[in-house]
Amino acid sequence: MERVLLTREQTLAFELPAAEGKRDDPHWPAFALRRAFDIDSPVQWEVEALEPAGLQCLVLDVGGAGR
Repeated sequence: MERVLLTREQTLAFELPAAEGKRDDPHWPAFALRRAFDIDSPVQWEVEALEPAGLQCLVLDVGGAGR
């Protein structure tokens, strides 16, 4: 198994909806500060929200253009 992460550009390009994040995630406050998100409103984007074809394109993009 390999981890798959989305970039901010990918979440925008695929128009992925933001989901409520985990309030008890210890990484959220630092991430929110670095990315100018509201610390009190954690959000996340799920790779599962991608259509299968879109996910396949990103995974098979060996050239890195989708990263």
